[in-house]
Amino acid sequence: MSTCWIAPGELDDAGFEHLYLDTVAWYERYGVSMRAVPSSLSAFRAEFDRFCAERLEVTEAVERLLNLDERAAASLAADNALARFTAPIQQRWGRLSTIGNLPPLIRERIGLSWTDHDARRLDRLVGGLRWTFELMPPALNRATFTTALRRTGARTRSERYRPAGRVSES
Repeated sequence: MSTCWIAPGELDDAGFEHLYLDTVAWYERYGVSMRAVPSSLSAFRAEFDRFCAERLEVTEAVERLLNLDERAAASLAADNALARFTAPIQQRWGRLSTIGNLPPLIRERIGLSWTDHDARRLDRLVGGLRWTFELMPPALNRATFTTALRRTGARTRSERYRPAGRVSES
């Protein structure tokens, strides 16, 4: 279990166990079946490792997500001046964050290199983001987050999963 928003040393083993159990409780409240959910973080980690070793594979979607194939670059076409300006930054930091937040087992299994230098770069990026959000006025933080969600939703609305029998949104 890893997240870039938890600084090294912020949680001990008991803290991570508590975080795991709280997360499971939230999913249960939302009606997610608990049938396949391990009862503890250590049991989850063992099951996760087993699953990755036996079944993990690199699909076309994973290749595109990790920008391992050149078709991904074509799909990043920027539609305005700000997007053209920020695209190289987002691509570089997005890749760093995506690969860096994968468990080492997954990085090794799909052949992604990760160096100490990469880890230090990710630590600096996360530290900078944390510092920025701590200094940002809450109203501005909420406004930028809401705007990002709205823009993402507008761009991906046609690609959303809709269960059979559901009326599509207009």
